[in-house]
Amino acid sequence: MRVIIHGGKHKTGTTSLQMSMQKARATLASLGIHYPAARDGQHVTLLDPRRPDWTPDRLVAERATASAQGAHTLFLSLESVSLLSADQFHQISGLFAQDDLEFLFVFRNWHTYWPSRWAQNCSRRDTQGFAGYLDMISRPDLAHPDLHFDLAIERALATRAAVVALSFESALRHAQGLVAAILAAAGLSREAIDAVTLHETRVNERLPWQVTEVLRLLNGILANVQGRPQDDLCLSAAEARMPAASFWLSRAWSSLDPDLANRLVAIVTPHGADRHYDVPAVATAVKQLNRYANLFANSNGGPALENPSECRVTTTDLDWRGFMDDHRELAIEAVRLLWRRASQIATGSS
Repeated sequence: MRVIIHGGKHKTGTTSLQMSMQKARATLASLGIHYPAARDGQHVTLLDPRRPDWTPDRLVAERATASAQGAHTLFLSLESVSLLSADQFHQISGLFAQDDLEFLFVFRNWHTYWPSRWAQNCSRRDTQGFAGYLDMISRPDLAHPDLHFDLAIERALATRAAVVALSFESALRHAQGLVAAILAAAGLSREAIDAVTLHETRVNERLPWQVTEVLRLLNGILANVQGRPQDDLCLSAAEARMPAASFWLSRAWSSLDPDLANRLVAIVTPHGADRHYDVPAVATAVKQLNRYANLFANSNGGPALENPSECRVTTTDLDWRGFMDDHRELAIEAVRLLWRRASQIATGSS
């Protein structure tokens, strides 16, 4: 059987692909492609050995289901695969020793990837400003996957699986769009691609910069109240483990009283500025990734990714401690309401 594992990276259209594949499961099955059912199409319980509740049994069972249904292809997707350690890659690949296993990755130019990835971290858990994020991913001792894209390819290849990579920017220019470009690189038929792209929608767009700034400040307060480490989402990505906790205050933002939300946004807005960032370490990261340029299906014989553009982001230098000192009552109320609602959403309660 052919097994395709689409392993991200984050912020490269993964959620759009997963949700589209989920909606097209019946048609794909009729074409011999088994895409396991999962919440939003993300195969978290199947593909993430970092989770304490992960077991290979679920993945083995899905392989058996695909075979029993007469499928010739098992297609799996989870962006966190790009964060796995070498040992974790072997844990996954070892379950498909008799199959034709292929890892599929999509990489976005560093300077457009970083602002989106940092904002995603802030929406879920982290506290650090953009400059702090760049400092963390540039630490030599971490070999952070947000800088060293080559690590995912290197670790996948070490399992003796095949690897196909794509440039996100080039894929966006595909005649049928991003999802079609990814599936075409995976070798799916035109009929299968058409069935999936019929359901394609753009999701997980970045929050307004002011909301991102508010959330990261509130994350700092919440982590402090709960006695949890700051910025553990970013750090855990480098250490191939699950974070100590995720807050997901962003999921509850729309439920916040508009007056309270507007007051929070009004505090951060005057501090915002469009800033340019230079990360010298990216030059080495470019060279390391270009060692695998031949694996990029849309590089056209050139470098793996297009030359990095300027890294610009609208952000502030606000720190959660100062924010807490200056706006204690407002901040505590916002954290209390958002955390309560985010917890309700997580548990499915009203």
